[in-house]
Amino acid sequence: MWLFSQIPSSSNIITFKTWNFLFPHVTTTLILILLIQISGSVHSGQICKPPDSPNLPERKYKLQELHSAFKHVTAKSNLINEKRLKQSRLQPKGSNARYITNVHLGVQLGPLGPDNFAQVLPAIDLALEDIQAFPAFGGVSFTTVLILYIDALACDALALLTQLNSNGVNVIFGPLNDFTLANAARFSTAMYNVPIVAPAGFAHQLSDKLEYGMLTRVLFTYSDLEWVFGNTLKHYGWLPDQQTPIAIVTTRNVRRREGVVGHTGMAGVFQHLILQKFLVKAAYKLLSVTLDDEFDVTDRFLKRLPDSARSKSSIVLCL
Repeated sequence: MWLFSQIPSSSNIITFKTWNFLFPHVTTTLILILLIQISGSVHSGQICKPPDSPNLPERKYKLQELHSAFKHVTAKSNLINEKRLKQSRLQPKGSNARYITNVHLGVQLGPLGPDNFAQVLPAIDLALEDIQAFPAFGGVSFTTVLILYIDALACDALALLTQLNSNGVNVIFGPLNDFTLANAARFSTAMYNVPIVAPAGFAHQLSDKLEYGMLTRVLFTYSDLEWVFGNTLKHYGWLPDQQTPIAIVTTRNVRRREGVVGHTGMAGVFQHLILQKFLVKAAYKLLSVTLDDEFDVTDRFLKRLPDSARSKSSIVLCL
């Protein structure tokens, strides 16, 4: 009798028929509430974010300016892509044309500010012209796919992942931010098998080929600096037992650090720490100079360098 007394009346029991009717509506409502709470998208030219998230750095350019500049450079890039495509159709087929006839090269940069498309694309275009002239690449066209990157957000791994997921690129050049690069390389290695070639990626952890197997970096990492400078000093006979004075000049690049998220603007400081540790350990006579910006370097140090560096026993390493 006790068990039966715990059972609610039939009027309070939600039947399967009623539940099947309510479930889709309840689920839809919950999803809408969740999307509103975690919204981090761009709406009406503003960045929407949760109220408890840290403040984003002030953006030098408005989103409308960035999108307008990106649209402009994309149109110019498409004209060059069409020119390369027409040229490839006139070439005799090379050995690589049987594998692919159009290589889509994804390039992620900002349209304005430092390290933008205008600085990098001309060099990429010249390199692609040289490659397209190789007989093995006859009949193969190269299409640059521009991917927008906004410095003040540093969360544009999603833009890369969209291209990867839609098979929009065959290879990626960039990005420059270590955090975005790590995310893209991790997903590419695990899911998409798209090669990523980066002129950045200084963090030592990115050398893990199990996690970042599709990533190729073309510059040295922070941990490589000891080997680079150690062999350079040894090659020229600048040895610690000769008490050769060495000065390290580094800039914190304050303005660049304020305009980005992550440690992009602090790269010089990290390099300084690695090199300083090596020189102290090797017992070199060391002078360490750290300034706040490039202008400080020019005005306070480099203008005096011709006079201060005339001595054959002085070495200056600029990072």
